[in-house]
Amino acid sequence: MNKIVNTIKAGYRITVTSWENDADNYNTTCTHGLDEKTAKFHVDLLKLIKGSHCNNNKVFGNLYEPRDSEISAFKEALVKVFKEHGAWPWDNGDDVLDFAMDVIGDYTGYSDGYMTRVAESIVVEYIPQDIQIEDVSAEFRV
Repeated sequence: MNKIVNTIKAGYRITVTSWENDADNYNTTCTHGLDEKTAKFHVDLLKLIKGSHCNNNKVFGNLYEPRDSEISAFKEALVKVFKEHGAWPWDNGDDVLDFAMDVIGDYTGYSDGYMTRVAESIVVEYIPQDIQIEDVSAEFRV
């Protein structure tokens, strides 16, 4: 009998492919089981890093040892997203930055010296019901 080894939860799934520096150190992560409100909030946070700040001062991807002015601009953009989503219980921009970096980092990973990576692609899918994944390795003698 096969053993259930994983369950993909019903709900929204967000898959992000990210990189750092000059498009190296690629990373792809997938988060599933999100409700629509949370998925929209996370996507709007991720949109802030969809591209390198080197090419656009309203995009905050690929922040390497950022200057105070870059951090301040990023905080302002984050506060806007938080307010748009009704997620504003914090006293200051530093708290918003800490929380947002945890969310963003879960999707992109973390890199030494880099405050943010670049979200090259963001894919949102809807899974209508839980999916159980079975381990069938024994059938392949592995």
